[in-house]
Amino acid sequence: MHSVNGRVMIAAFTIMNLVAASLGSPIKPRWAKTWSAWASLDGGAIDSVAAVSASDGFHLFVRGTADNGVYTKGSLNSSSWGQWESLGGIVIAQPTVVSSAPGRLDVFGLGTDSSLYYMSTTTNGGNWTDWENLTNDHNGPMLVSAATVVSRDCNLIDAFAIGSDYACWHLAYNGTAWGSWESLNGTIISQPSVVGSKDRLDVFALSTDSAVWHMNWS
Repeated sequence: MHSVNGRVMIAAFTIMNLVAASLGSPIKPRWAKTWSAWASLDGGAIDSVAAVSASDGFHLFVRGTADNGVYTKGSLNSSSWGQWESLGGIVIAQPTVVSSAPGRLDVFGLGTDSSLYYMSTTTNGGNWTDWENLTNDHNGPMLVSAATVVSRDCNLIDAFAIGSDYACWHLAYNGTAWGSWESLNGTIISQPSVVGSKDRLDVFALSTDSAVWHMNWS
């Protein structure tokens, strides 16, 4: 049975490769792919890199070592990269980024005043908006963690962070406007991890008892 399945797979791949070759782009099977060598993308960064794949390619976001500002760098094909660009601001944690719609980037950063800041752009050459204070503008708490952000459907954004009361706090964008912050209660000591789908959100966090806690919206 295994040999039959193997012959079927080989035959199917051969047919696919013949078709692809006739179009000028032979298919490389997953097991034949190889890793490239590491390549420096320059820049000076603190913390980790926030990366997103948008409709026009890859986009990277970091906190700069020189001024704690947010910097970005993009690539249309993952091999040819542009220059690092300053987005201004002063943040105290790794920025967070999502692409909430085709041609759009949404960036979040935790400011020195413990507020969550937000800016966005279209990825086809549009200008960046000014930084917006989502804490002050929407009656939010002071935060002690960076935000975890997901886009569970086109133009929908959900942000989660730890408040100064160590509860999990949530802010949602419905495609038109930001809502008000809501406390999801709990006592958490790690930045929440979130999985989002169109009609469901699952939130995970570490609590003071060293256990992982979970809640969902559905």
